[in-house]
Amino acid sequence: FYFLSNDELLEILAQTRNPQAVQPHLRKCFDAISQLEFGLLTPGEGKTAEKIQYTNDILAMVSPEGEK
Repeated sequence: FYFLSNDELLEILAQTRNPQAVQPHLRKCFDAISQLEFGLLTPGEGKTAEKIQYTNDILAMVSPEGEK
């Protein structure tokens, strides 16, 4: 967390129940991780108007080059 500003660190800590809040800060923390892929709460069958809900399970780490 050395490369994060105090405001960014407080934002992460304030949203401890939402692991996806870390997504914008991953590049500053880790060189080889650009985003995390989370599991879906309920797999949708087709597109619906409902918002997609994710679990707290991390399925993959994605590099800036797109490798998983």
